[in-house]
Formats: sequence, C-alpha cells, structure tokens
Amino acid sequence: MSDVPIALFLSGGVDSAVLGTLMRAVNADRLTALTIGFAEDEFDESEPSRETANFLGIPHRVIRLDPHAIANSMDHAIWAMDQPTVDGLNAYWISRAAREAGFKVALSGQGGDELFGGYGSITWFNRFNKAATFFRPFPRAAGRYLFDHQSLPFRWRKLSYLVGADDPFVAAQMAVRFLFLDPDTQKLLSPHVAHADAPLEAAAHIAQAASNTIGRDGLERIALLDFTAHLCPRLLRDGDAMSMAHSLEVRPVLLDHVLVDSVMSLPAAIRFQRKKLLLDATRDLMPPGLFETLAARPKRTFTFPFERWLSAELRSTMESSLASGLNGASVLNPSAVQKLWRRYLASPASVGWSRIWSIFVLARWCEIMHVGI
Repeated sequence: MSDVPIALFLSGGVDSAVLGTLMRAVNADRLTALTIGFAEDEFDESEPSRETANFLGIPHRVIRLDPHAIANSMDHAIWAMDQPTVDGLNAYWISRAAREAGFKVALSGQGGDELFGGYGSITWFNRFNKAATFFRPFPRAAGRYLFDHQSLPFRWRKLSYLVGADDPFVAAQMAVRFLFLDPDTQKLLSPHVAHADAPLEAAAHIAQAASNTIGRDGLERIALLDFTAHLCPRLLRDGDAMSMAHSLEVRPVLLDHVLVDSVMSLPAAIRFQRKKLLLDATRDLMPPGLFETLAARPKRTFTFPFERWLSAELRSTMESSLASGLNGASVLNPSAVQKLWRRYLASPASVGWSRIWSIFVLARWCEIMHVGI
C-alpha cells in the first residue's frame, strides 16, 4: 500500500512478472513497469518485458542505455557505489530512471534466483565439487602445474583450486566465484599493499560461511552460500547504495522474512526447479497466457554489453581513467594493470570483461575518493 505511484523493475524473467501479477491481484493502481534496454539484441529484454506488461495491463517504459550515457555518468555512478564493486550499474541506472520519472518507491524481484534456484551456476558448483572430490588426494602442486599457466584464460586457471583441496565444496565455490587467483592479485596490487604471506581473505570468508552449512544437502549449501557470498554483500548492498544515491526506496518483496523462512523450510529438491515452484504458486493469479509464456521463455542473465563496450565505445574512457587513476593511486601496480589491459584488448575472452572492469572501478574509485594519494 502506498500513497505515491510505484515503479516495478520489470525484466523479461519470472520474478518481476510474479510481482506484477501479485500487484494486479490486489487491484493495485498507479503502478508503472520500468525496463533497461540496449541496442545490442542479445542483451536487450525490452520485448519480453513489454509482452509481460501487456499481459498484466500495466504501463511500461523502456530506458534505453548506450555506452556514451554510461561514460558521461561514470564518475557519479562510481561515487554512488560507496565502495568498489564489480556490480551495481544496473541498479544505478534503473534507480536514476525511476527517480527522474517521479517515482519515490520501486519494487524489485531480487532474491528470486536464490530462493527458487534460478542460477545456472548451480550446475557448475556441482561439477566442480565432484571434480574437487576426485582430485582431493592429488598434491596441490599438480593443480598449479596443470592449470596455472599465464597463457590460459583465467577461468581455466581457476581449476587449479580443485586439485588437492582441503574442502572440495569450498574449492568449488572459489573456482566459480573468484575473479583472480591469489598470485594474480599479488601482482596487480602495488608492493606495499600486497603481502605474499597474507591469508586470502575471500577464501577465509567462504570457508567460514561454508562451515555453517555442514551437514546440509549439497543444493542447500549452495543456496545458503548464494545468500552470504553474493546476494547480501553484493546485490543488496549495491542496490541499496545506488537507490539511496537517487533518493529512491526499493522494496525487494520476495525477501520478506516470512516468505524466506517459509520457502527455506522446503527441501532444496523442491525449491530448485528453475522457478517452477514460484510459477506454480502464482499460476491461478496470472492473466490467461502469461504462465505459458513465462514457462517457455529461456532463462537470461541480465548484464550490460561490457564485453563489446570496453574495447570499443568505452575504450578511451577506460584508458584515460586507468592512466590517471594508476598514476594517482598507490593501490595498484601500473605495469601489471597495463599488461592485463593489453591482453584484454588482444583477446577479451582470455581475460573476461568483469576482471578488467573490476580493476578499472577500483582505480577510478581510488582517484575519486583520494585513496592512496
């Protein structure tokens, strides 16, 4: 209930469609759906979200983004992060669009993937866990010998975590979640920040979180780690920072504690069926045709077209910011970062956009916040 108009962050997926369905079921009015769109078809969800809005009979607006708009607002977006993060730009732009359209409150479908098994990474966790269990008796040096070669893509090199691991489950989490291997981190940081004998904080964090799930079903452990290693520290934190930067209140309805407690009490095998439980629970509330449409749509992960933009339209922004940020901040090792950037330009797939983007954000954030200067 609200005295002001409400925005619904609508993608082409199930979670936000369910929120729209529930709003429609209680005869909520003054609701408008907002969607971020791109010129790049493979990243654009404008059409499926528009189709959903038409089924629900609610107004729909598409905020079409291009790399030039991203570049022009980059400093404010990085300032709004409050802390360096590889994520958050989607929350920044959808919040900005909602506020500019006059909205003070918005509904978000965050949490649906974690509660109802929407992530495709679950399959990779299971595969890596089995591989780490098989390779556990082997010495760790064998893993480094087989996989930790600079000529290999980073995602392949991370397989070295799976050999000789003390805890296969933790090793699988590290192989999926980490952007850089520890030796790479030591090289990318400046010498006075990097300490070769320092413990790997991220590994310790995941190990601690994993220790709290011992004795549970494998899928259940993965779900709980999604909450503690991804949803809470990244998605919710970033969303909160970005929405507050635009004085917008975002309500992640699916994370209401009553709903979370109820769903988490169910066996993982029932919950983790790619949103089937969520769809079945709201099927009778949906307008004719929406359930079938949602069930037939392939799962898509929302992301910006950074893999294209970073080496094209955003290249000058990246190079300018990296140069000035590396000269001003003493957190990063300039030669190592430039070497990684050149490798990315030569072969984006061998590095991955998220790695070079995370370095850029850190460098620019340090410059904006006068860290290390």
